[in-house]
Amino acid sequence: MTRIMFVNSPILLHEPARHIPYGIGILSSLACRSGFEVGILDANAFRLNRELIRRYLKSEASEKPIDLIGISGLVTTYGFQKEIIPWIRKDLPNTLIVAGGGCASSVPREMLEWVPELDMVCIGEGEKTFIDILKHLEDRDFGTVEGIYYKADLLDWPGTHHKHHKKSERSIRQMMAARARGEVEIIENPLRPLMTEKELNGLPYPAWNLLPMEEVYFPNSPLELSDEALQCKRRIDVISERGCLYQCTFCHHNYMGGDLMPDGTRLEPSVRWQSARYVVDMIKYARIKMAIDFVSFLDENFLANKQRALEICHLLEEEELVGVVKWGCLGGPQTIDAELLSRLKETGCTYISYGFESANKHRLKEIRKPHTVNQMQKALEMTIKAGITPITAFMVGYAGETFESIYDTVKFWVRNGIQCAPFFITPYPSTELFEKNKEKILSQYDGDYQKFVEALGDPYKYIVNLTSFSVPEILGLRDLMVTHDLKRIREYAKSQGVEIKDEETTPVPRELEPTNFGEGPIGDLERRS
Repeated sequence: MTRIMFVNSPILLHEPARHIPYGIGILSSLACRSGFEVGILDANAFRLNRELIRRYLKSEASEKPIDLIGISGLVTTYGFQKEIIPWIRKDLPNTLIVAGGGCASSVPREMLEWVPELDMVCIGEGEKTFIDILKHLEDRDFGTVEGIYYKADLLDWPGTHHKHHKKSERSIRQMMAARARGEVEIIENPLRPLMTEKELNGLPYPAWNLLPMEEVYFPNSPLELSDEALQCKRRIDVISERGCLYQCTFCHHNYMGGDLMPDGTRLEPSVRWQSARYVVDMIKYARIKMAIDFVSFLDENFLANKQRALEICHLLEEEELVGVVKWGCLGGPQTIDAELLSRLKETGCTYISYGFESANKHRLKEIRKPHTVNQMQKALEMTIKAGITPITAFMVGYAGETFESIYDTVKFWVRNGIQCAPFFITPYPSTELFEKNKEKILSQYDGDYQKFVEALGDPYKYIVNLTSFSVPEILGLRDLMVTHDLKRIREYAKSQGVEIKDEETTPVPRELEPTNFGEGPIGDLERRS
């Protein structure tokens, strides 16, 4: 039986691992359903270093050969993948190494060029692509598999299936050297069409049984997003949409959803939702099998499809899950109304995470956010009135950032009692923000694209300066934002020849003041990476 091992790349090592590798979970279920033997090495959950990962994989392979290793992670994990893949090749020389997920989808050809030991990348939605790869492990006829780039020398490399025709270590070293010299062609297969909603509704649930739910994820369930989220004991994530309705310039949906692909192809926005029945059946199943008490919906557009959201609320009641399973979600301020908020509250919603990003109309237009500052204000007030905790996320460091735009955002915070540390806006590869500012970005990394990608390890850190401010200035202004120091922002602006005219800020009434537990949406890393 063909044996597969997934490796989930570690991320944000200074924080507990709270979110399962959802994509790996679904791929594992699909592979099991197709008759393959599957294992998951969750290096993120256990915070494994390189040596422990090597020891584990070598031990597993000594018992039974591993035919394929699939390594996945956000683009922020490129440094880890670059480090570990050569060691996997050294220890398991005849195993096919495939990269997928956000990193492989945003820099597919570059990954194959930068990491000679990497054999193949899977681009975009991987469910159908990965099963096709597995079907051709033995015959190596990858030319028919849509959605992959791969090294041409795989055609002459039989792999672990052919026990008497494995490549010697010397031969493999020679192959890797040829790859490093750029002598091996990279074959770019056609991109795979996006999955339909019918196909998404046919997907199995994540392979929770292969993940350390009891050891890691359930103990790390509490989230500082609402009282109920903080008190939960057995939380799961649910991702039930693909693509996006909108075209925010900084967002990874451009390449993961198919709107902007690595070859420059731009398609229409293509959001697709799994049905309300599929979603609630999954929650019910997880409640029966794992006694879950909380669900974090990581869908960016959960509230944009009002009919589906209301149907989910209805089915939660019908399946008698209300009061048993609490939940929270993400949403846009332009998508809510009183009716929807009331139903969300009635059926257990405890928080809504809003990606506001800025309280300046010019910055919102710059990044193509689909909401207005007025809608942001109304969303906060309506959400609090409904008894749901609003969580807000903001960014600083836009290309067009000004003293006025920074000041407007801080005024909004003061008015609404928001305590927030803004993220630095980061131009992730293949996003429109990156493409528009590519020359300026790479000039800060000596023109070295790979060096820039390696620097993307922590979304909380300053990575690149897109603004007209100096680096010390933008760092200092961010500090003044965190402390709500409107006076010093005005004074510094004046010293630079900018007069900020201001009216006194009146805080919202205490009963409308949001309790801002977190610094950003639960799905923030997924969205920005």
